Amino acid sequence: MFDSQEFEKSSPYSSEVLRKENALARITEEYGTLEHPKFDYIDGSLGLTVTHQQLAAKTYHAPSYNLEPELYGISKVQMKAINDYGLVGYVQRGDKLPSSDFIDAYHQHVKTFYARNKSTLNLNGSYRGERAIIVHNEINGEVLIFRADTKQLWTPSHLRTGQMKRYLETGAVGKQEAVLPTGTTPPPKTT
Repeated sequence: MFDSQEFEKSSPYSSEVLRKENALARITEEYGTLEHPKFDYIDGSLGLTVTHQQLAAKTYHAPSYNLEPELYGISKVQMKAINDYGLVGYVQRGDKLPSSDFIDAYHQHVKTFYARNKSTLNLNGSYRGERAIIVHNEINGEVLIFRADTKQLWTPSHLRTGQMKRYLETGAVGKQEAVLPTGTTPPPKTT
């Protein structure tokens, strides 16, 4: 459960509550719009990218990639608040956005993970029942999941042993059924 009193103490802006439109404006000013995001390539040859906004929204996964947000002024309470409220809700509550230094460091950690594990690239994976491009490290359970349609990072994540085993067997993370590769159709159902 989220400790709102601890969050209030940790936030220098806790008395400021923003309307959703103002929170979105603050986010897009820092990280770009959905149509024109600030982004970096993870793999230019495949067009795989990561937006700054997505890295900020997934701050709580950074420790899985050997990055300590505390070194960039982001507390564990703030990471939990981003996870609990989403980036917009977090900013609405008056807290500051993760710094550009943090976003740059996070991008470099994600890019390094991708480069070291590119041999596990799965172009026909699925995440929560939707097509995805997935790179994984079986030993530590880390995964990078990209949207297959936009090729933007969906989420960096960490799978427990059972989740990794199921992913290796099915190619699916999250929802149970695998998604068929592009250009294939499911076999007809029999009654």
